Amino acid sequence: MRNILTPVFLLFFAFGAMAQAGKLKTAQQKMDNLDYIGAIELYNQILEKSDDATAKINLAEAYRKINDTPNAEFWYGQVVRLPQAEPIHKLYYGMMLQRNGKCDVAREWFQQFVDLAPDDQRGQYLLNACDYEEELMTKSVSSYEITNCDFNSASDDFSPFTYKNGLVFSSERDTNPIIRRTHNWTGNPFLELYYVDAKQQGSKENGCGSYTF
Repeated sequence: MRNILTPVFLLFFAFGAMAQAGKLKTAQQKMDNLDYIGAIELYNQILEKSDDATAKINLAEAYRKINDTPNAEFWYGQVVRLPQAEPIHKLYYGMMLQRNGKCDVAREWFQQFVDLAPDDQRGQYLLNACDYEEELMTKSVSSYEITNCDFNSASDDFSPFTYKNGLVFSSERDTNPIIRRTHNWTGNPFLELYYVDAKQQGSKENGCGSYTF
């Protein structure tokens, strides 16, 4: 029985290794094609079964590319402790910590990057930014009040400009109830241009007035 089980076990192990190698290759292709959402799915599957350094590095990168800073912070935290870690990974880890409001921890990693790559000014600039973070976050904070307009959405709305008798802006809101088209990079709907009639329908107390599409 032992003589039978040993080859069977080795066969299953070989198939498992081949499957993981195939997933790693496919995931890398998705990274190369900027399909970060697809790559993230595959790298998470790989890491459920094996502790693969390449998968961790690329997973952190993919999360950073789609601006998922909490997950990027977690995985860069794993990456910087790997033997394969490079100085740039320390910079990215510090950036994710900084973006998540953890400048006190980010300073350490920015400093390590500065020590390892003194000619790269990004580390020093970000290190200095941490030193006056509180001033940046509180300066003139009471001078402005931000209010959503009636035509704003929960998605990203940006780059407004006047056009004819209204306002044109970009948005990644999903307005098609039948067909959902998403971008491989972000997993969000594709950007579209929207127009708002600037004809005032009500009060401008909120800084927007009332608009109709």
